[in-house]
Amino acid sequence: MPGTAGRIRRGIVITLLVLIPAGYLVISAGQSHNEAAARELSAEQAGLVNGLPSPVQLAVYRVPVPEQAGGVAFFEANSWSTDTLYVQFTTTQAGLAGFLGQLGAGPDDLRAGLRAVTVPAAQAAQVPWAFPDDHRWAGLTLTSREPHPPHPAYAITVDLDDPASPAVFVTSTVRFAR
Repeated sequence: MPGTAGRIRRGIVITLLVLIPAGYLVISAGQSHNEAAARELSAEQAGLVNGLPSPVQLAVYRVPVPEQAGGVAFFEANSWSTDTLYVQFTTTQAGLAGFLGQLGAGPDDLRAGLRAVTVPAAQAAQVPWAFPDDHRWAGLTLTSREPHPPHPAYAITVDLDDPASPAVFVTSTVRFAR
């Protein structure tokens, strides 16, 4: 009989040695997933953050916010395949021209009319930005021509209701190769 009791104890010890780490891994994975989901939800609920994006964000997404810009706010959204920086600001006509010039475009490249709102509705809803029909919108889309990656794609929409102080809404999206 002593052999049977020893085998039972050994079986219990082996079972515990397997189940305790496995249980720990399951609990840790659940907590890790919940923390990531909580961080993502918190960022989405925070929406736009008043102020300039960090120098690193400005460098990665290549968004040249004019020095004299006012009402600057931003939001960053990250996923496995794309990262997007949303930036809004108000500037002058010269500031708008300088901003567009640094991206390789100019005020004459802005299109007006029905297709002027270039920020996709799904992206606008995430911030949230609203682009009502009763405003004078102008916009364009660009892809960075810089020789080194990442190559951001820009969607720029400008509210020209006050021509002296255009409000700029820009998304800079970086896509990652799979």
